[in-house]
Amino acid sequence: MHDATPPDSAGAGWPEHDSGAVPWRKVTVPVGMGAPGKAGDTVATNEVYDPANNTWVAHAEGIRTYFGSNVIGDMRTSTWLGNNPSNFDYTPSFTKRAISSFHWGHGVHHFAIYLNEADASEDLKERVRPFATMIAYIRVHLGKSSKEKNRSPEDYIKDMQRAVAVNANDPAVAWTDDAEKWASLIKGFKSAEGWKEGTTITPAKLKELSSDPKNAALVAYYQKLLGSTP
Repeated sequence: MHDATPPDSAGAGWPEHDSGAVPWRKVTVPVGMGAPGKAGDTVATNEVYDPANNTWVAHAEGIRTYFGSNVIGDMRTSTWLGNNPSNFDYTPSFTKRAISSFHWGHGVHHFAIYLNEADASEDLKERVRPFATMIAYIRVHLGKSSKEKNRSPEDYIKDMQRAVAVNANDPAVAWTDDAEKWASLIKGFKSAEGWKEGTTITPAKLKELSSDPKNAALVAYYQKLLGSTP
């Protein structure tokens, strides 16, 4: 789980260094597909907030956000928002199936956005398979953030073990080449990366949220994005 305190109420989690701006790639995403911003627009991969500073990402099934959820700020992470169980940064060499990316926090991270979890799983599997052991992969997965987060690869494995019986010296192929075990390992990555489901905004969900008068401004905001009325 990311233990960094976010800079805003949205929990713009896992902020790193306040380094220089990262060049943004621009993408055009069909309506309803994952994009940080209004689906269908050509958008920079910037962090997008609603009026209450909740980060949101559009997906095929609706808009993912933490508005309307009980997940508090420092428990919110980019992994669920991007449908990205391993919380990959967008990197063309190994996020080949990602459809977009979004910036989260003040640092260098532009996290990959996936249309579905199966695509994210395949990218992760291709990344993990060449490593001799799981701990060898996790060392690379954490990179320099291991020191910055005060979380060692061993700690990461322990966080995975909350959801799956994986061991540091397990051969990577023992997990990648067994479909059932791989599916369970994805749950382990979600556990370690702090996957917390928030609210998926749909017309039906807006109708539910509109029953509370204090939500009026945000309901109107998401109504405009969806092009619907609650």
